[in-house]
Amino acid sequence: QPFHLKCNEALGKGDLYLASAQHTPHRGSRITNHQAVFMSAVCDNNAVWIIHHVSDMGIKTGATRLLSLGESVPSNTPIVMLHRATGQSLYCDDGISESTEFGLEYEVCANSSKAPNKCESLVAEAKGTMTASTNVRAELASNQWMVAMA
Repeated sequence: QPFHLKCNEALGKGDLYLASAQHTPHRGSRITNHQAVFMSAVCDNNAVWIIHHVSDMGIKTGATRLLSLGESVPSNTPIVMLHRATGQSLYCDDGISESTEFGLEYEVCANSSKAPNKCESLVAEAKGTMTASTNVRAELASNQWMVAMA
């Protein structure tokens, strides 16, 4: 289910939404030059995100995501937030940080970081059941997020 992630109104800047735009040579994240993620007052296609379940490692790599489409996402479980317009996942690596006047800050950008190995792809290709939406590579920890309830 596509959604918009709205910023807390306590910032006093009006309605702001988490957004991203296509990476270009002139537009990218500050440190890694991946696809930039930013807060925008415009709630358009650049501010639409999709939550997917994290694929299981091993034998059920693509099955978890495919079978859970349309289901609710339980809290406190790993998820992947996918930018609908570009297909890139929300990304944060704890090794990419900078010290600012607010303290240590981590860069958040859009970059799909996946494991190098593919699971079940040869069997599915031989049977003719593989499609473009079949997820054969698991996302790494830098693409995994969690909706935590207080």
